[in-house]
Amino acid sequence: MNDTYNTRPFDHGGRAREGQTDFSANISPLGVPDAVRAVLADLAAGDELARYPDPDCGELCAAIAAREGVPAERVLCGNGAADLIYRYAAAVKPERALVLQPTFSEYEKALALTGCETEQVLLRPENGFAWTEDLLTRLTPDLDLFVFCSPNNPTGVSAPPDLLVTVLDRCAEQGIAVLWDASFLDFAETPEVYRGVMQKAWQKAQDLSVLNSFTKLYALAGLRLGYLLTLEGDRSAAMQAAGAPWTVSTAAQKAGVAALGCEDYADELRRYIATEKQFLTDGLEALGFRVLPADGDRAYVLPDANFFLLRTEREDLADTLEEHCDIVLRRAETFPGLDAHFVRIAVRTHDENTNLLNALKEVLTHG
Repeated sequence: MNDTYNTRPFDHGGRAREGQTDFSANISPLGVPDAVRAVLADLAAGDELARYPDPDCGELCAAIAAREGVPAERVLCGNGAADLIYRYAAAVKPERALVLQPTFSEYEKALALTGCETEQVLLRPENGFAWTEDLLTRLTPDLDLFVFCSPNNPTGVSAPPDLLVTVLDRCAEQGIAVLWDASFLDFAETPEVYRGVMQKAWQKAQDLSVLNSFTKLYALAGLRLGYLLTLEGDRSAAMQAAGAPWTVSTAAQKAGVAALGCEDYADELRRYIATEKQFLTDGLEALGFRVLPADGDRAYVLPDANFFLLRTEREDLADTLEEHCDIVLRRAETFPGLDAHFVRIAVRTHDENTNLLNALKEVLTHG
């Protein structure tokens, strides 16, 4: 067990100050959907906030179940995806887990609190941080749990669908439960393919649990709302019992139901992100960045998500941009396998992306 996960300081993005442009948090640049704003305004004007929220999130779970094609009893809502990671660890209590790195730090932090021994598989920049079949050799019967994020944070790389199916089958053969963080799946090029993989795994009765979040797609980071899909309702019940009651506020539940009805907003956002990803790609290429596993100091990972992982010759790039340009990047040296040469940038509005490219050109060209 790595005890450092219990004592590390807060090491996530989203801490920009007023007046700074925040590229450190991977949130929708279109802002909160109008329908969600309207629901919250009506809620604030009424009396419902004086009553306790539904502890079972019944209406919200039903809406999520309809979207995901699963029974409502297999949906558990939480105070953001992070809350559900900790509930999962507390309910399942695995003794040994395998975690793909570099990735979101809360998986290992949550597992460490339950006494779980964790092993890591480092995805390598020389492979573009892609999955390889070597992973299969690490899925052994002494493991209780395999944890991964796809599309991955901070690399933006998705698992190859065929290899993912093979990995899930191997885990089932070896009696290994699987926790898949799919918080960025809505930005993937082929999300329907991966949702098909999930459904087939459940049809085979494989112990697969899938996380998702309202933070990224609907810009609801401040409300804290996520959900987990499981194979059986018993897992949801055990996880609910592993945490405090009423963790999902009435405001978050109402906002979640409204957000799920905003299909036009979601479609517009996906188109916007795709356009701006291409704009950023062209701009980075003009600055001498090449797709990993390219040689040279300047490289980027072509993402299947709404952010880019960059490698540059400057260890002080994030500090320089924040100090001189009021642009906040996500420093990546806190991720296992990465160092201070790596930073993560979110896809923001066109004007903000333009300003970022101009700032990168100035700093990387003129120092």
